[in-house]
Amino acid sequence: MTLPGPSTVLLAARPDQMGLRGVLEQAGHLTTWATCFSEALDLFERNRPQLVVVDQALQAGGVRLVEQVRKVSNTPILVLCPTTEVNEIVGGLRAGADDCVPRGVMPEELLARVRAHLRRQRPPVVGEVHFGGWVMDFDAREVRCHGTRVSFSPREFDLLSLLVRHEGKVFSRPELERKFWPEKHSESNVVDVYVGYLRRKMLQHDPHPYIHTLRSRGYVLRLPQSPGH
Repeated sequence: MTLPGPSTVLLAARPDQMGLRGVLEQAGHLTTWATCFSEALDLFERNRPQLVVVDQALQAGGVRLVEQVRKVSNTPILVLCPTTEVNEIVGGLRAGADDCVPRGVMPEELLARVRAHLRRQRPPVVGEVHFGGWVMDFDAREVRCHGTRVSFSPREFDLLSLLVRHEGKVFSRPELERKFWPEKHSESNVVDVYVGYLRRKMLQHDPHPYIHTLRSRGYVLRLPQSPGH
């Protein structure tokens, strides 16, 4: 079975619109943000997100960013328009956007549109994955251990999902940081912190240390060995 990775979103908006990042992240989307054209274009080229959300009033040009992204990619683009004026919506669509909504759109509607565009990017993934005494339910985004639900934040779920999907593969700290926290600098310890969160929560329900640290290499998830191995 092919398992889902986290959805990646680039939010290019003015500083006063950055509350939208929290809305997107609470819904489980890995979100990077930029507040000007050059920064947004650089993040897009480096990270190639699955969806771009652009404030039309972005410093140095929201419409310009839409045009540049559309020249090199078919990535879905959702534009936040200052008002509901037809000329603003038409301008965004003509530049190459897939969707335009007023900047004050309700979070529920914004997330529904984001999900709709992401669904068209990849087929839906259903089902559960079992490892040890654990079950990851990708439809409900829930994790259970021996039948008991264990609470993980959206970011924790996505990190655990990656390790489970690639059981036995070693991921370096820089690799995980680029994937989940591209806005962090190289001296950040955010990867260690989140791996620590996963370990503590898992050990509260299962004594097996699934996530291992390989010195100077990174982290790997290993399943318990069967008796006799």
